[in-house]
Amino acid sequence: MPITTRIDQGIMITPPAQLTGEVARYFRQEMLAMIPDHTGKLAVDLSHVTAIDADGLSVLVSLHDALSPQALIVVEPSPIMQTELERVRLFELFDIYYQRDPLLVPDAHASGSSREVA
Repeated sequence: MPITTRIDQGIMITPPAQLTGEVARYFRQEMLAMIPDHTGKLAVDLSHVTAIDADGLSVLVSLHDALSPQALIVVEPSPIMQTELERVRLFELFDIYYQRDPLLVPDAHASGSSREVA
C-alpha cells in the first residue's frame, strides 16, 4: 500500500521507489480503484523514485486520464523522474511542483505550480 499524506484540498501519494513492471501494475490497480471515491486534488510524490519503466510511466498517464478534467499533480520529481518526464515529454501533461510546501498550505498552491521543467 502506498503512503498517503493529506494536502490542501486533497491527498498526496508516495509510490514505491521502483515503479517498474509488476510493482507499477499493482500500484496502478490500487490508485485507479481509489479514484472513484476521491474528491479533490491528487498529487504523486516522485522524490524517492529511483527507477521507472514504461509500466511506471503508463501509471502516471492512467491516473491523469482518470482524473480528467483535473490534472495529476507531480511533486518533487527525482532526477531520474525529471529525465524520464522530459524524455517522453510528459512534463507537458502534469502540474509539476518542485517543492511540496505550497500543497501543504491552503490557497498557496497557485504559486508553486508549473507545467514546465526548469
